[in-house]
Amino acid sequence: MYCSRKCRETSERTRERLDQEAQTLLKALKRKDLDWEQERAFQQALSHRRWALERYPAPRP
Repeated sequence: MYCSRKCRETSERTRERLDQEAQTLLKALKRKDLDWEQERAFQQALSHRRWALERYPAPRP
């Protein structure tokens, strides 16, 4: 699936970073002190991370 070890490692690091960012955004969205604009910005950012994660397949066991 990958052309080299370096390519695979880069892809795995990117996927991990996107997943961590998505988890952070989910936690932020649970806050009750957000105004509408902040909530919308977090929702858009989360949507972008989820879109990007779809392009980085999970490693096979």
